[in-house]
Amino acid sequence: IHLKGSYRLPLNLIPMAVDFCERFFQDRPDVEAPIPDPTQQQDLLCTLRYRNVVGSDDLATATAELINQAPDLLGVQKADMSFIVPRYQAGLDVLEHLEVLNPEWVNLFRHIFSDGSRGRQRLKFSFHPDPDQPLGATIHSFQGWEARCLVLGIPALGDLDCGDPDNSYSRNYWTSVYIGLTRLVASQAGSHLIVVNEEPRLEGFFSHWFEPI
Repeated sequence: IHLKGSYRLPLNLIPMAVDFCERFFQDRPDVEAPIPDPTQQQDLLCTLRYRNVVGSDDLATATAELINQAPDLLGVQKADMSFIVPRYQAGLDVLEHLEVLNPEWVNLFRHIFSDGSRGRQRLKFSFHPDPDQPLGATIHSFQGWEARCLVLGIPALGDLDCGDPDNSYSRNYWTSVYIGLTRLVASQAGSHLIVVNEEPRLEGFFSHWFEPI
């Protein structure tokens, strides 16, 4: 079955996602830009906020700070929060900074981050969306799931000296960013996406669609 409309995304997130496809996917045939579902309620909208940390090496610190601030800032419960980052080490760093900011966060989170592969596997088997717990995962592990209040950490792509700007590493990077940006679900209570950005090529995009925080 081919679903023509984006029934789950907040309506005002869809133009942002379409613009991302046009800017960064270079007409890739394997990517389809989302299309609004005409039957979706028009008031199921989201807020879009971002913080640039380009050149600061503060991605994990800023992500933790915004997770800690979001419940008061957005008027949501801690259990509504989720965060996703590309790599396990980044997730561990976020949890470490959260523990410093507020120790009770660490025991609240259901996450998949561990130092060893066995620990990660065990956590993955027990990881599932839980309305009573905040969630932490890699972008890859969060595919197919959505959150109402999401903090997304985007690291820098870096300089690629292979002579091919469309190499597999670069394609996977932009794909993972797109996946992260579209993990938000439409909700009667409102949805919130906060992005922490370390990639300079995304600064103009975020300044166009997102409010600074």
